[in-house]
Order: sequence, then structure tokens, then C-alpha cells
Amino acid sequence: PAAAVFYKDNKTCVWLYDTRTKTVISKEIQLKGIVSDGKVEVLEGLSIGDSIVTTGVNSLSEGQEVEPIKKPASTNIGGLL
Repeated sequence: PAAAVFYKDNKTCVWLYDTRTKTVISKEIQLKGIVSDGKVEVLEGLSIGDSIVTTGVNSLSEGQEVEPIKKPASTNIGGLL
């Protein structure tokens, strides 16, 4: 998602989430462009299976410990609980 992209030292980046250490590290990427519906196409910098941060990317710092947001249960209609 485009919301995952941020700019650092004139470079296009995303935050990679390390599930082992529960920390983030910035990763430079190369974008092809915006596809649609707030999505971007990445040409270089990510691998299949990488976990990236999509919320609060401008408030994070290198090595910061974070906790993933859990998906709402399928019975949680409207995601209010």
C-alpha cells in the first residue's frame, strides 16, 4: 500500500518488520508507480514474504520495537470490537 511508503534522506523506503525481534528496519525500495486504490508497484527492494508496516510509518525509528495489530475476528462485524 502507498501508506507504507516514506522518504528518508531522499530515498524511497518502507519499514520491514522482523517477527523474531519485533523491531523495524528501514529498507530502500524502487517504485514503478501507483497502480490503483492506494497501491504501489515495487520494482526492487522487497522479497516475497517480507512483512512491512502500513500504519504510522512517519512516527517510527530504526530498531524500534513494535507490535502488529491483530486482525478482527470474523464474527466481529464492522471491526468494532
